[in-house]
Amino acid sequence: MALSAGISRDGAWELLKKYNSDPFHLEHGEIVEQCAGHIGKVVFLVEALCKARNKIITEHTLLLLQRV
Repeated sequence: MALSAGISRDGAWELLKKYNSDPFHLEHGEIVEQCAGHIGKVVFLVEALCKARNKIITEHTLLLLQRV
């Protein structure tokens, strides 16, 4: 599920430039954006792995219960 901040990337960039003209702060904004994107990808992968693990555990448990 994608989340929305209620502002476009271009709108956020314009807002950042409105209050921060220093190149350091603009570069920092880009770095934060990239980090947030990578964190989002990692969270997505961890959730997918947890779902897969839970499916395997459930299937294994059902197989064990059938033997009893």
